[in-house]
Amino acid sequence: MNREIIVGFVKEHEEICLHRSLSQELKRRSGCSFCYHVNRDSLLLITCLPEARKTVDVGLALSPHSKSEPYRPYRAAGFSFFHQKSESESKNIRAVFKEAFKKGYESVILMGHGTPNMPPAYLQEAIRALRRGKEIILGPMINGRFYLIGMTGLQYATLSHNRLFNELNFNIRKGRDSVIRKIRQSCTGCVVLPEWYAIKSLDDLQRLRTDSGGGRAWIARWTTCHVNDITARPEAETKHNK
Repeated sequence: MNREIIVGFVKEHEEICLHRSLSQELKRRSGCSFCYHVNRDSLLLITCLPEARKTVDVGLALSPHSKSEPYRPYRAAGFSFFHQKSESESKNIRAVFKEAFKKGYESVILMGHGTPNMPPAYLQEAIRALRRGKEIILGPMINGRFYLIGMTGLQYATLSHNRLFNELNFNIRKGRDSVIRKIRQSCTGCVVLPEWYAIKSLDDLQRLRTDSGGGRAWIARWTTCHVNDITARPEAETKHNK
């Protein structure tokens, strides 16, 4: 067991889906397995790090709607399993932090669902910052709140008794800057990473393709290939009908 762990949060498709307009378009065309492919790329992103499973442990947090069977290969690959038991994202974040620190980890990094092409350099900077003695790391989202939240056990012990902890979540954009400001005021060792974005719309998907093709981001190949396949079907069907 290492002193640090990175835990990726997974989500399953629901009627009210994180990906909103994008998921509705994909569901209309073929049924939505988009969330599944986003999960795959997000967990692959964690394992691509040179530190993964060598000096940093890896884990995943199953959603309340997840079935364990599809994730068995991850356990065999060395992932520790955590569970999101609540419909409240803030409560799940608190619970996973608590469970990881109870296992004995000194630092824990949580990565939200929906950013399968996040640059690996951001994740590596979070690891380095915690090793330099920083206490809390925040990765702010352009169209959400945080794509990454990391902290030490000592900071968790302090912040978990503060109502501010309830404002830590991955998806609600409103109030993001206020939360960052409050955390900076209460903690001298706060690091804020560059902004990134979640895949929630067709515009976000186009940006994913551009960033991945330009080498700026992690190549989320399962997500991209899945969507390319689906979006190509109507065109292929049209040519066939002609």
